[in-house]
Parts: sequence; C-alpha cells; structure tokens
Amino acid sequence: MKRDDLPGLVDEFGRTSDDGFYLGDLMDYLAASLGRVDENEVYGLAASCRYLFESFEKPGVSLFFPRRMFFQGAEFRITPTPVEVEGGFLFPGHRFMPFLSRDVFPADVWLVLPDGSAPHVREIKLAKARAMDALCFFGKTQAQEYLEADNPANKDRSDSVLVATFDLRDYFAECGFRNGDSLMVRVLDWMQGVYSISHAPASQPLELSDVRNWTVAMRDAYKQMQDELGVEGDCYEQFSVMMLLGKEVGSYPLMKHPPLSLAAFFNAQQDIVVKTLADRAVFCNEGDEPMDNLFASLFGDPEDEPGELDDFFKQLGLSISEDEAEAYMRDALYRGKSSPDEVLARICAGRALYFKSADEQDDFHELWQELWEDIELFYDREQDAYAAARARLLELNDRCFAAMRGLDKQGAFEKVVQHPAFKDFNMLTASLSSLLVRLNGMPDDSETSPEKLSKTVDGLVPVLEDILLRLREG
Repeated sequence: MKRDDLPGLVDEFGRTSDDGFYLGDLMDYLAASLGRVDENEVYGLAASCRYLFESFEKPGVSLFFPRRMFFQGAEFRITPTPVEVEGGFLFPGHRFMPFLSRDVFPADVWLVLPDGSAPHVREIKLAKARAMDALCFFGKTQAQEYLEADNPANKDRSDSVLVATFDLRDYFAECGFRNGDSLMVRVLDWMQGVYSISHAPASQPLELSDVRNWTVAMRDAYKQMQDELGVEGDCYEQFSVMMLLGKEVGSYPLMKHPPLSLAAFFNAQQDIVVKTLADRAVFCNEGDEPMDNLFASLFGDPEDEPGELDDFFKQLGLSISEDEAEAYMRDALYRGKSSPDEVLARICAGRALYFKSADEQDDFHELWQELWEDIELFYDREQDAYAAARARLLELNDRCFAAMRGLDKQGAFEKVVQHPAFKDFNMLTASLSSLLVRLNGMPDDSETSPEKLSKTVDGLVPVLEDILLRLREG
C-alpha cells in the first residue's frame, strides 16, 4: 500500500473496531500494511477521526473508543413542535445530533415503529425561517447546505423550502400523540442511522429528582466539554464530547431514558447560547465571542509588544501592525519577491502616504528596509508549512482593507460604522490579524496541522462574504 493510504486506514480501523484500543494497537495494524509510520501523525489522525473518541479517563494514555459502539443502545428524546404534531410529520434537522454518523444525511435515517414497520418519507413545504430554527445547531452556512442537499430547488427559495420529513400521521393518531409529548428514540445502529421509537406522553409522571439530577449532570458535562474542547469543533462535536464526558466522568447516566430533549435542555439554560463561528455553530456562554477564542485555542496567545513601525502606521492612518507587515513580507518571500517596496505598495493600495517631514519619511523607509532584511535573513521557504494558509488570510485581509477604503471614498464610512454588522466586521479583522501574527512564529512542533488551519480559513470566507454584503446593503 502507498503512504497516502494512511488516513483511509485509520478511518477504516475506527469504523470497524468493536471495542476500545490503545494507540499501540493501531500502530501494529498500520505497520502490517504500511511498515513503519510516524506515531505523532497517526495519533493526530486518530484523535480527529470522525468514527472515534479519545478517552479522557486516563490522562497521558492514548485510549480510543469507536463511536458506533459508544452510542449503541443510547436513548434520547425528541419533542415535536405543535406544527409537526398537527401536521403529523417529523422534520429530522439537527435532532439526531450526535446519535448519528456524519456520513448519514438525517432525512435518510431509518425509524422503526413499535410494530416493526417504518414510516414513509414525505416532502412538505415549510417556512424557511421555521426550517432554519430546526437547523440552528448546524449554523447558517451548513443549514443552507442541508436544505440544498435535501432538495436542490431550495437554493433559489427564500420564503419557503421543500424538506423531507417522516410521515407519522397514522402513528400519532394510533397512540393519541398530543402537543408536549415526546418520542423516546433508541440507537440501533449509529453508523447506518437506524432507531426504534416509542411514545413518551407528557402526562407520563417524571420524578423531579431524575429531572434535576439529569440536568445537573448535563451542566457538568457542558462545563467539562468547554474545558476540554472549547470552540474547536461544532455543536455536533460539542454534543458528542458532552455525552462522552458524562459517561466517563459523571455519575448520572445521560443516555438512559432522559427526561428532556437536548434542545429543551439548552433552551432552558439562560447563560448558554448558540453562536456562529466561521461556517459552523457552537455552544458558548452568553457574552462570550467564540471568534476571540478560536485562534488562541489553536495556537496559544501571541506576544503583543508594539514594534518601532507601529507609531508610523498610526500617524499614516494605516490599520496594520508591524507584526502584520511581517506576515505580508513572509508571503512575498515565499512567492519569490525581492522588493520590500512591493509589499508596502500592497499594504497601501488605494491610498497615498503623507509624512510630516522628509526626515520622518526617511526614518520610516529605513525601518521598513531593516524589517525586510531581518525577515529575509532568517526566512526559510522550505520550512514555511503555513504559507498557503497565510496567503489565503492575507487575501481576506486585503478584501477588508479594500472594502473600507471603498466605502470611505463613497462617503459612506460614517454610516457603516453605525451598522450592526460593523461589530462583526471588527471582530473578523481582529481575528485575521491575530492569526497572521501567530503564523509568524509558528513552531515546527505545533499541534495545528496546515490542513486543519486551511479548513479554518475556508470557514472564514462565507463569514466575510455575509458581512460585506450586509454592510453594502446598509
């Protein structure tokens, strides 16, 4: 086998394993097919594998569990909305998170009714706003992708959408399903998306102690998840890690006849909200801005000491720092450029520089030349693993500069500053700046791979597109 087969082999091992295993067991399996492989790379692939969990029980010990076995027999609750009860349907949306493999589209799951039959799937027209509510754990971008995957015609529909739902009219009528009732769902096959369902009436008595204990355990799992995962991942992964931590660290079962649905639990937590982060949605504490924490969680905090050029940038009205200028210079060197003046022209595109005196102009250009020479002296193109990601980030940065300068020339900048989207714009540009600075000093042993970083950058593109569109529309 070829070395390129390594990710696929790790995924295959994760898909087919029937029990927990140590990293050494995976290494032995891979060695039989590929020979010697890098242990750190294998660990990274296993830790990020969508079919595996890395255990938190034994710190320092790389122990993994297949998710399909972890979720086997798990129970969770779905509480249909009044519209669904009245219409006799169930819109899958995000409701099977995380009890369903990402490989399976939610509308393709197989529900087994108490009599052993399976409900038909029927397409209905649903108000888009209602559909987006039922997809909010996906985030705006992925929710739209869901709708288009469900029916390509939804790409051009803005008021209503066509969605696949499970036809439960007969079942609801047979069991006397009412508003407030729930479906108790049991995982029969996580990988394939097969579940049994049963009626859980709202009138069925619940022990208040069970509700309280389950809710407290969920809160504890949420807090531990935030400590372990932070904003790396999305709502699906946050749910998943919560269930794992609830089982490994908690003392109360979260997946055995739960008294509330996961959605109902989060709706009841006033201090926990869903926010957009790049192209995904995450749970975070109210008042937190996940974008502020994203890059810190990836790379740690950068040193924040002003350089000699920073005062000049302020005087010239350039929204850039010396560290960001270094990022532009590194990009130029990677592309084989040899002139610091070209870098300056790129940064100042669309505006002229005015100095108080000829001496200050000379001082600025001397410092600029010195910065270029210092970076050029130590820069190694072959070791710049993050060059492609940096180039993409700089392109986004250039678009931000161009947008603001364009609005300023139109005389619309003062109006834009008052726009609600301007806060989002500032957050995004600050995050771009923070990441560019971190990339200047990225250590060789960083746990963040170039591929992981590129995926993060990809998620920022639709965010910027959305913000700029809102700013232009006023």
